[in-house]
Amino acid sequence: MKEPRDDLALRKELLLAQSTLYRAKLRYELGAMRSTTLSKGALFGWLLLAGRSRATRWVALAGRVLVFVRLARSVLGLLRGR
Repeated sequence: MKEPRDDLALRKELLLAQSTLYRAKLRYELGAMRSTTLSKGALFGWLLLAGRSRATRWVALAGRVLVFVRLARSVLGLLRGR
């Protein structure tokens, strides 16, 4: 017959193995997320550095419009707050 200590030791080993597996899965998923984010950022940066393509000009224009809209909204918010 098994002693309670044997059951506890077996349970501890199982929990440690599960913990190791979960940590490995998290590391893998984090690495996958980082590589996806870096590749999208690298593509966007390349587009901005290219500087001569039509798409780059559209992205730059959209960025300027977005900055202007945010500025206008903040000014209107300040004026309404008074």
